[in-house]
Amino acid sequence: PVFTRVFGPGIVRAIAGRVTASGIAARDELKNKRLSGGDVFNVKLTLQQSGDASDDSAPIEERVTVTDNSDGTYVARFACEVAGTYACQVLIGADEHCGDSPYDVVVLPGPVCAKTSVVSGCGLRRARVGQCAQIVVECLDRFYNRVQRQSDDDESVSIASVLGLRISATDIS
Repeated sequence: PVFTRVFGPGIVRAIAGRVTASGIAARDELKNKRLSGGDVFNVKLTLQQSGDASDDSAPIEERVTVTDNSDGTYVARFACEVAGTYACQVLIGADEHCGDSPYDVVVLPGPVCAKTSVVSGCGLRRARVGQCAQIVVECLDRFYNRVQRQSDDDESVSIASVLGLRISATDIS
């Protein structure tokens, strides 16, 4: 198991709701590539820290499917709904770690979803023509993960009035 190679984007990063894959290339104790399938790999993905710092719930374990390509390689696929940092254990059998397992996998929130995002502020109830009104938009993805702006160039949210006029936004974070 120590010479087995685990590779691909799924051992580093994923996006909530999207299927992410990693490859496993089995090797024997002499570092030779295995040429046939039949090995039993178990991949466990456990949430260590969610993107929501106030989340005190029990650890979440995500379902990971492993497909045997019958040539000594395997594909592990998963799709997480909760953003955060996961521990990814790649095991042969029930308890032998492969490669550099466990891996830290960061699952980022998906794109902003208007249906799940929350709008609040006094500007929703009362505003005066020509004066600023405060409206707060908490951007969430479709799984209710908080989406934060990645850089000053990121304009993933725009606000428009009911007349279709673009409303200027300040202090976006």
